[in-house]
Amino acid sequence: MVDDLIVGKIQVTLGADEIYLSGFCLWPDYRGQGYGRSILTQIVNQLNRERRQPIVLEVACANRQALSLYQSCGFREVTAYDYYRQPV
Repeated sequence: MVDDLIVGKIQVTLGADEIYLSGFCLWPDYRGQGYGRSILTQIVNQLNRERRQPIVLEVACANRQALSLYQSCGFREVTAYDYYRQPV
């Protein structure tokens, strides 16, 4: 929260073998100002204190800004997928 405004969201799912982060996003006006890094760092630090499981997240390969953030926070790529679409 910034000045009592919700500026983004992240979902944390506690699995049996790993912790999964998903749906992480910020409102466009708050991107590139350190809020994403702050949120991610706080979540990861809290999870590391509470649990000893790997933390996993997923990001679109084309999302260079998110990839850069995750890598700078210690995440590393372990698997890459291509996605396919079929119009209906």
